[in-house]
Amino acid sequence: FRSAREITAETPTTPRWVWDGYIAEGAITELDGKLKASGKTTLIMAALAKIVEGRPFLGRETSASGVILLSEQNSTSL
Repeated sequence: FRSAREITAETPTTPRWVWDGYIAEGAITELDGKLKASGKTTLIMAALAKIVEGRPFLGRETSASGVILLSEQNSTSL
């Protein structure tokens, strides 16, 4: 077992951003919005394309990285 203090000492105070300010390396990022109206899939797919290339997205830097996308959608709708 480790104490909360020990875990905190190992955790960086500033995350390494994959998409500056929105997606941090090693973190789980959840995207929520109104069903079929908010553009969640469109936004995340566009962001992931830029992240894979390491190119800026919506005026913010990205770090070139592979990605894992988990979705409740089936492959046809995704």
